[in-house]
Amino acid sequence: MDVAAALAEAERLVAEYLPGRGWQVELGWARRQFGSCHHDRCCIRLSRPLIELNAESVVVDTIRHEIAHALAGPRAGHGPGWKRWARAVGAQPVARCGDDVVLVAPSVVGRCPTCGGEVPRHRRSANAYCRTCVTVTGRFDARTRLVWHAVSASG
Repeated sequence: MDVAAALAEAERLVAEYLPGRGWQVELGWARRQFGSCHHDRCCIRLSRPLIELNAESVVVDTIRHEIAHALAGPRAGHGPGWKRWARAVGAQPVARCGDDVVLVAPSVVGRCPTCGGEVPRHRRSANAYCRTCVTVTGRFDARTRLVWHAVSASG
């Protein structure tokens, strides 16, 4: 979806469901979190990269999902109160993105020198260890530290 169109739709929906409450919409660069609701700042944040990758229906459902969080309050989580608000604003009352959501491809993969297992990530971590090997041995050591490699553009 076009980012400008998504932002306009988000602002329209916020004005419809949260009128006069001071709620704002902002864009972020998250690659794994489509949207978030910040009660302390009265702010709904949407991921620019995920907006660009996904269909309008997915983006609008995410906007409505975050509006439901704003209406349900900071302690509601994805519980029954939030689910009631999600239905009321027209969002799917589910906590996680569905299979129809296109995600940002990881840019690096960590490989374990011991077992060869791979862990896709969006950025390198200096102290990442293979969970499989650490679980078996019960130790963090150099043999289980992940070695990072860039992911090629073709996959």
